Amino acid sequence: MNWKRGLAWGIAGWAVTAVALAQSEARQATPEEAAALGKGPMATALSEIASPMLLEVSLAGTDQRRALWQLEDGLSFVARETGRFVCDKARVTHVIVMRGKEKKGRVPLTIASYLTSGWYRQDVDLTVVLETGDGRVLGKRTWDDLTIGNNGGPYAGRPRSPELELALADEVWRAEFADGKQPKLRILLEIQGDEEDDD
Repeated sequence: MNWKRGLAWGIAGWAVTAVALAQSEARQATPEEAAALGKGPMATALSEIASPMLLEVSLAGTDQRRALWQLEDGLSFVARETGRFVCDKARVTHVIVMRGKEKKGRVPLTIASYLTSGWYRQDVDLTVVLETGDGRVLGKRTWDDLTIGNNGGPYAGRPRSPELELALADEVWRAEFADGKQPKLRILLEIQGDEEDDD
């Protein structure tokens, strides 16, 4: 009798599961629903930007995070807003600015830009610039022909996180990163291959 009772319960359970699954549905959320229910930078649709794409990241604080200059040594400033913008399937999903321990009157910074692409492989040029509020360059680096991708196989591109490292003199740090100042990152992402394909 036990096996019959178990079979009956199994069939009943399957029937309930089938009914529950039958009552589920999927559809694209409206922008209002996504904004109301979602969290984080991917809650809204991606914004398409033509190449070259310029991102500007304020290093000032928000309600959700402290400003870069308010962080203690060894902590990081994270900006995920960049992930809302896509350039021919390439994205800077987020940027991290890591503040190192001050040594010999200098404040070390490491700026990492996390790149990914919806393509299998994609070549891009990337330039990262750290600027003061009035536009003076404190640090800059350019990478040519970075291969990024979706990490879909042995010959596919993969997410990359190139880093700009610099050390600012303490007096520059205090003058340009004090409360009320507006330093920023400018990130230029350019898709490669268009000009060559036209030749």
